[in-house]
Order: sequence, then C-alpha cells, then structure tokens
Amino acid sequence: MQLEEHMDIDEMTRRAKRGDNHAQCALGSYYMDEGDYKSALNWYKKSAKQGNAQAKNGAAEAYRLLDKPKKAEKWYKLAIKDHNTAAKYNLGILYIQSGSREAGLTLIEEALDDNYPLAFHTYGDLLYEEEHIAGAREYYLKAAELGEVDAWNSLGILERNEGNPEQSIIYYKKAYDHQDLQASYYIGSLLIEAGYTNEAIPWLEEAVKHGHPEAKQVLMDVSEDGHEQKPESSNPLEDYNLGSLYEKQGRMKEALEHYTLAANAGHVSAQFTIASLLEEENQPNEAIKWYTLAAEQGNVDAQYNLASLLGEQGDTRGAFEWFGQAARKGDSMAQYNYAIMLQQIGQIEEALDMYKAAAKQGLEVSQRFLEKNGVEW
Repeated sequence: MQLEEHMDIDEMTRRAKRGDNHAQCALGSYYMDEGDYKSALNWYKKSAKQGNAQAKNGAAEAYRLLDKPKKAEKWYKLAIKDHNTAAKYNLGILYIQSGSREAGLTLIEEALDDNYPLAFHTYGDLLYEEEHIAGAREYYLKAAELGEVDAWNSLGILERNEGNPEQSIIYYKKAYDHQDLQASYYIGSLLIEAGYTNEAIPWLEEAVKHGHPEAKQVLMDVSEDGHEQKPESSNPLEDYNLGSLYEKQGRMKEALEHYTLAANAGHVSAQFTIASLLEEENQPNEAIKWYTLAAEQGNVDAQYNLASLLGEQGDTRGAFEWFGQAARKGDSMAQYNYAIMLQQIGQIEEALDMYKAAAKQGLEVSQRFLEKNGVEW
C-alpha cells in the first residue's frame, strides 16, 4: 500500500503514533515494501488491535515472511473472521506450499466466490500445470478483467506456448498498457520470431530502457545498421501502439506520424490523441476536427472535450449538443455542464435530473449545488 497522496512518512508516523489505525496500517505496508518486516509487524498489530482486518492480514504476511508460519496462520484466521478475502487467499497459498493442498484449494475457491483477482490467477496456474489449457485461459482472463495485471503476461506465455504468437502479442501489449514495462521485451521477441524486425526495434529499445537483462543483446543483433530503419506496421492498431510507444520515448515526430496513419484509418483512440495534442498546442480548429471524428464514433471523452472546446470558441449550440451526448452516456462532468446549460434555457426539471445524475456519481460540485438549493439526490 502506498502512503496517502501528498502524505510523507513523517506525517504518517505522527498520525500513527496518535492512534490513527489507517495510518498504522499504511505504515505497516510501507515497511513491508521496504523489507523491514519487524517494523511492519509492529504497526500492523497496533492497527489490528483497533479491529482493522486489512492489518490482521498484513500481520500474517509479515509473520510468513519472517518464517513463522504458525503465527501467520493464526493471524490469517483472525482476518478471515472479519471477512477479509485476501487472508483467505493467502492462507490457501500457505497451506498449499506446506503440503495441505486440499485445505488450500478450499480457501482459494472461497476467494474465487468473492471475485478476488489473485485467486483467479492462481487457479489458472494450477489448471495450466495440469495441462487444462482452456480452463487456465478462462481463469487468467477473469483475473485480468478484475485488474490482475500479471495475468496478461500469463496469457501471453500460454498463447506463445500454444503456438498463437499474434494472440500472445495482444496479451503482452495489454500487460504493457497496464504499466508492466518489461512486457515490451516479449513483444519485441515475438515480432522478431514472426519476421517483423523493424517493428520489433522500438519495443526492444523500450525494454532496454527499463533494464531487461536480455534486451540489449537482442537489440544489438537486429540493429546492425545503427537503427536508421523506421518500423513499419500493418494495421491501425499497430500504428496507434507504435505512436504511443514513440510518445513515451519523447519521439513526437514519429509518434504523430503513426497516430495520423491510425487516425486516418478510423482508429478512435488515435483521433482523440491527435486532438488532445493539437489542443495542447493551441490549435483549436484542428483539434475540433479530430475530436469530432472521435466523438461521432461514440468516444465519450472526445464528446466532452469537443463540447468544452466548442463552448470556448463561442459555439453554444455545438457545445450543448455534445455535452448532451456525453451526459446521456454517463459522463458526470458532462452531466453537470449540460445541467447548467439546460438551466440557462429554462428547462429546470431536465437540469435537475442531470445535476442529480452527476451527484449520484460522486461529483462534489453537483452535490454542493443540490444541497445549497435544498434538493435531495
């Protein structure tokens, strides 16, 4: 667990010493990340005494890493009594590792019932070990959908081993998009195997930048001419991905070339990205052109940005239309702005409906407006 945003370790420690159980638990997680398991255990147990189930699970994890499995088991069970799903999963893993496979599987299956992402990933691993490929794929996909980023890598490995390199690349790119930057090496390697050396080069460069141990040698082997080549792509998705990769590397000329190729082929995210870059460069007319193309394809962010930009340019009718479209798709800020415009033209009931819709999504400015005017939402 990371410390709260804008909260340094000294302030968190002061809060923890004053008895703030959330700060105590956060400090436990901080020290776990630092590898100081004894300090982590100290703060977890202080928080756990105040009933924090997450801290009980944290204390169990600290005991496990301190090689005290019996005490870890005790604290996992305390957390489980407080309905902590992570503790069910962690105790299940502890049991499996200690040879009590049946008891461990029972707990992992209970965590599956709670939709715990790591449980789906682990169950996929177990099925893969038993060569149940279809089942493993199903559980990996569920884990990935629930936010377990490393499950995308497991899917990449599975599809690579099953002889499906194109699908493997798709999954590794999912991992990369979710900030697993080491996945760039596997993407580059698969592209080389498929004969797309030029396209592999920027991915391998990215892997080198992030310290993958084998990427530098592979890159040297394929870049005999000093990397003067430009990677080519075969479809809009590849152009968009290359544009995104070049943008991360700060190579904006190449990024725009590929974004434009993808955008001209109808790739909605590329259209939105170009529009955003043009808006940042104070080119509103060009930005409006690309936002419109993306908005017409149903991209809610493009609809909202287009409405805002049209409003700034004095096109009230256009702003009203696109705020309305984004609002009806559930964008809370669009709902709020659309409500203001409805109120200005006297459509009070419709405006209140939009204020309420935004408020129910947690938009504080809309909540304050309704509270100020005595309206329940």
